[in-house]
Amino acid sequence: MDQSLTTLLMRTNRQNKVLLARIKDQLSFDSLFELLYHHERPLVLRAADAIEKVTVKHQEFLRPHKLDLLRLFTTSDHPELRWHLAQLIVRVTLLPDEADEVWKILQYWARNPNESKLVRVHALQSLYDLSRIYPEFRDPFQETLTVVAHEPIPSLQARIRKLRDNLEKQALLPE
Repeated sequence: MDQSLTTLLMRTNRQNKVLLARIKDQLSFDSLFELLYHHERPLVLRAADAIEKVTVKHQEFLRPHKLDLLRLFTTSDHPELRWHLAQLIVRVTLLPDEADEVWKILQYWARNPNESKLVRVHALQSLYDLSRIYPEFRDPFQETLTVVAHEPIPSLQARIRKLRDNLEKQALLPE
């Protein structure tokens, strides 16, 4: 484990730019990914946040960690980690059976009123993203939107409006 990464993660958020600048290749990303298994929860959460930011531009860094990511995704019981995992899981190429399993979990998170609001919002977004990749999920996604839409939670309502706007724009595009 790269001790300097750990030190940067434990400092203030102003160090984020410094940390993100250090993650330039697969090897440095691998060191960061290892921190998802650290025993200190705040460190895990900061590592997850950094991984999410890095993989916006470098999704390929997640490829070697697909199985670990799936394992964490299916076993994590920390809402603060789940919302990052919901964002990350759609950045790896999933086999059909993996996509089905991921879909079921995301759908459960999105529909579960006892789940964290942030987890639910990110699960909805990831369900949308998966439904764009796997056409068989488009109808179930619409159903999930309908089920969740009645809940008076501002963050969910805002995301639903955004996703419906995206769906309307896509419907207007010629095929």
